[in-house]
Amino acid sequence: MRASNRPYVICHMLTSINGKTTGSFLKDPHTLAAISAYETTNETFNSRAYLSGRASMEEHFTQGRAPVLDDNALLYPREDFIADPAADAYLVVVDTAGKLGWQRNIIEYMDRPPCHVVVLLTDKAPAAYRDFLRKREISYIFAGDNSLDARLALHKLNRLLGIDTLVLSGGGKTNEYFLQAQLIDEISLVVAPIVSHDVEETDVFQHLASRSTDSALPLTLMSIEQVAEGTVWLRYQFKPSL
Repeated sequence: MRASNRPYVICHMLTSINGKTTGSFLKDPHTLAAISAYETTNETFNSRAYLSGRASMEEHFTQGRAPVLDDNALLYPREDFIADPAADAYLVVVDTAGKLGWQRNIIEYMDRPPCHVVVLLTDKAPAAYRDFLRKREISYIFAGDNSLDARLALHKLNRLLGIDTLVLSGGGKTNEYFLQAQLIDEISLVVAPIVSHDVEETDVFQHLASRSTDSALPLTLMSIEQVAEGTVWLRYQFKPSL
């Protein structure tokens, strides 16, 4: 059983046969059914919260915009700020240094419900970035000093927003942070019937220089299901973590 003061974390990813999550294979016609199946399976988790990394948000939602910080910004104290404590759904974004230039506090993606944006910050983010987020009514939570404290982030998401189940759909580096901290309860993979060999492609878990061990992490197969032509849905569970 997971600890009661953090969400149950499901790392849910769409991958190629060789475990890639980015690249041109996502635009290949053979992947279309897998993309649809990824969304359909995602709905079965009944989660109010999704978590992603900065790079994914920059590519798909903020289009590379940098935040324009006010020279006369109000210097708010280093405290968590929740703009919408009763939102139907949340998109939690790891942006430790405050680099994303948001324009809205709501993300709309495919058929998912509109998600209120919650940014995970560290002390690397400029103080003026808090003012930037508050002006746009974007929530933010401090989770670490110089790097992400994934455990603290989960505890706060549970305590401040009542999140019991979190779907982790990082980038590979974001997924790896939670993997290293042994905070992933389940891995859910929708595997498209295609092999990807792009030059710059990301694995489900991307190796970090800070990785403390290369030990193998055993999993238990929960289920396997064909969810589209050539596409399978694999669910694995880790041993219970604290």
